[in-house]
Amino acid sequence: MNLPNALSYFRLVGTFVMLIFSFLQNTLLTIIFYVVLGLSDAVDGFIARVFNLETELGAKLDSLADQIFYYSSPIILYLFFPIFIKEQALIILIIIVSALLMELIHLIKHKTFGYLHLYSAKISALILYFFTLHSLIFNPLLILFYVLAAVLMFHFIEEIILVLIIKKPKSNMKSLFHYLWKK
Repeated sequence: MNLPNALSYFRLVGTFVMLIFSFLQNTLLTIIFYVVLGLSDAVDGFIARVFNLETELGAKLDSLADQIFYYSSPIILYLFFPIFIKEQALIILIIIVSALLMELIHLIKHKTFGYLHLYSAKISALILYFFTLHSLIFNPLLILFYVLAAVLMFHFIEEIILVLIIKKPKSNMKSLFHYLWKK
């Protein structure tokens, strides 16, 4: 097993440990795990590219670990800020349904879950990371939540369009613009 894959496995297991700390309302340990797991997300792909350790398994493992880690954010936020989450329930529901629709379209069209690694996905993940971290340290910031929701919706729409027009999904497609520009 190479280092990038080990970091992805660490993120998978660490996310569940972080969720336990969240259920126990241990803010400090939740923040520590959130920061460390987020850093593991930032460096695993970089290490894989720099040291030529990229593998198909690694790309899928990284995406799975990313999805579980980032999908844990709403759970963490709900556990620490249930009133905020309830107040934003409609927007959150739209985001969740859009994410599930995107995954369903991937599954129906390509018989697999999607891992296109678009720039919009990376930007969405970064904003989600900072929104969750800011919320845990201070409190949820409504304007940042709205920015996050808008960027996530842009990402879902972009990925759905790409999935519908591409013949075969590929990792690291960058963006719809890049795909259309190359044609």
